[in-house]
Amino acid sequence: MNRAFSSLHPFVGMAYFIAVLTLTMLYMHPVLLLISLLASASYVGILKGVKKLLKTLACIIPFMLLMGVFNALFNNAGQTPLFYLSNGNAVTREALIYGVFASMMFAGVILWFACFNEIMTSDKLLFLFGKFSPSVSLLLSMALRLVPRFGEKIRNISKSRAQIGLGTESGGIARRFSNSARILSVAVSWALEGSITTADSMKSRGYGTARRTSFSIYRFDTRDAAALTITVAAAAAVIAAVLAGGIYARYYPSIIISAATPVSVCGTAAFALLCFIPHFTEVREAYIWRRSASAI
Repeated sequence: MNRAFSSLHPFVGMAYFIAVLTLTMLYMHPVLLLISLLASASYVGILKGVKKLLKTLACIIPFMLLMGVFNALFNNAGQTPLFYLSNGNAVTREALIYGVFASMMFAGVILWFACFNEIMTSDKLLFLFGKFSPSVSLLLSMALRLVPRFGEKIRNISKSRAQIGLGTESGGIARRFSNSARILSVAVSWALEGSITTADSMKSRGYGTARRTSFSIYRFDTRDAAALTITVAAAAAVIAAVLAGGIYARYYPSIIISAATPVSVCGTAAFALLCFIPHFTEVREAYIWRRSASAI
């Protein structure tokens, strides 16, 4: 039930993530960034659970704070100095605010990519790109599969070595560093050996000797058409609002953010609709399941 959006056609999912990621990165309007961050964080919670979301936020929030502080300390652009450092450089209000919103943008992009990895599985990537570039699609799917397996392998090795007193928490700083380096070395060796085994297996099975065929269970139906239409229409409305000047944000040399107008309100509402399409899909699926269960 929590994978309703994943059941859509792969082309719809890819088009959605391209649209939401592109708009999040291009237009750094405070309201749009806040909507994107809330939508991505809540969808990570839906896909992976609240505990996983809290762990992810525990890593992202310090990164956001550091990024905002570093931008204010090392970027001297802006017209409103707040105070001066010992070297004479000014910490400006514009640099501080820009750092905050830039960190929100990066955090939103990271969370959206976390959702992307859950929704766009390797078989979907192979389906989308296999006919155009089988080698690239295979390499991409293998890389996406390697990252979680590599992390799991490191955790397993760390737990095993911890049982014999060689974990990352044993001994002094030098000993811990040595143990961590050993764990990483073992994991890298495992990954390299696995790549050699995979290459030999593919060669023995005749990979690349003939034209590639593929099997697909994906069919583009009316539900996919509706989701794609809403995605394209919402993205087009946001772009139209930006081109019309309704959604605008500038941080250097002074801060200028567009006021609330009918155009900006419509564009912001369209962006909110775009960001929360997966949530609406999950709610709709949950409603259908409940109605079906009550009818039995």
